[in-house]
Amino acid sequence: MKKRLMLGEEEGNLSKVAESSNPVLGYRLQFLSNNETQTVHKVEVKSVDFHDVIRHLRQGDSVLITPKLQENLTKKQRQNRAPWYFTHV
Repeated sequence: MKKRLMLGEEEGNLSKVAESSNPVLGYRLQFLSNNETQTVHKVEVKSVDFHDVIRHLRQGDSVLITPKLQENLTKKQRQNRAPWYFTHV
């Protein structure tokens, strides 16, 4: 059986997220269409428009919201970054 959060519990969980030490730079939203093709629409936003999320949910779509904790690096930035592993012994 799925557990449903009561309003007070949701507020407590949201405050824990707000107190996180990792600053959130935005959010990644993924909308999975509930049709034959099951297309996925990905969006990166600064703040979540819950009216849009509710609209997708009412259409029967699935919605995934994840925090964006770091900027996306370009290929050149990834290559120039120091390696995290040992290069010699």
